[in-house]
Amino acid sequence: RRLVRTIDETLEHLKGKRKMKATAMFAGFDQAKQDEYEKQLIERFGEKARVGINQSKRRVKNWSKADWERSGKDWDAICNDLVSMMKRGLKEDSADVQATVRRHFTWLKQFWTPNQESYAGHGDFIVSSELRNAYDKYDPNLAEFLAKAIRIFARKELS
Repeated sequence: RRLVRTIDETLEHLKGKRKMKATAMFAGFDQAKQDEYEKQLIERFGEKARVGINQSKRRVKNWSKADWERSGKDWDAICNDLVSMMKRGLKEDSADVQATVRRHFTWLKQFWTPNQESYAGHGDFIVSSELRNAYDKYDPNLAEFLAKAIRIFARKELS
């Protein structure tokens, strides 16, 4: 719960709606919880997940506050754009939605490099894990919408 609150507060900060110290952006990110998430990923997806986790740790090791803020703004824009498209009635396989999923894929590659299988698995993980809470803040249907769109993108673009 603390982590979700931290995400919400960070997004408000990035939107200019509240001031926040850089250290507060990481409240709720304790090592024990991180270890638990990593264990869940490895149990669910096997040793390949460990490779992605280690890759992600290396990539963000030296990130600055500005790097985290930029990444957060990009993620926020992707989520808002997807919700807008959902509300306009666009389908997951539409060109606009798929272009936004490509942005999501590119954004995710900052952390690790997914392939067809792992990106589709990431979409499923969004729906079935606590990660869903971050997407539900935008719209309660976003997780399923994005997961379906990711599966389409992975099948068409990452084969």
